[in-house]
Amino acid sequence: MQAQTFYTVKGVLPKGFVGHIAYSTVLPKAITGVQLKFVFDKKNLLEDEESFHDECVQTLAAQAPKLVPTQELIDHFCASAKTEINVSVFFDDYCAGSAHRNSAEKEFFITPTAASEGFTPCQPCGVARVVLHVLNVLNDETAYTLTMEEYKQ
Repeated sequence: MQAQTFYTVKGVLPKGFVGHIAYSTVLPKAITGVQLKFVFDKKNLLEDEESFHDECVQTLAAQAPKLVPTQELIDHFCASAKTEINVSVFFDDYCAGSAHRNSAEKEFFITPTAASEGFTPCQPCGVARVVLHVLNVLNDETAYTLTMEEYKQ
């Protein structure tokens, strides 16, 4: 049997965005579990690397004014930059957990008897609230999609 999708939302984030975005929906009454999928594109830098390198040097100087960064440190700092978006899930006022995975695609489930890593088994009911924790957006027009469907084992 095919799982029933009951919520899908899409969005686009601008370069430099940092913040939290919350989506809420009332869950179907007879739901046995929830499967969530969150996907975003443009995780790694796709734009002008030279100007990004300059931004990294400026950021290092602002964050650690007494530090004289070596070229090795600057190269490491620039190479480790990525867009990171994590996901937390709540049912009514209950926090079911968070997905802090270093990937552009996050898929997880929550049921009364089992849940993906980072989440607590619980009965999904009431109002589901999904919070996107956007820590850094490197590229302009970074698109994302959040989908919720009934979990089918």
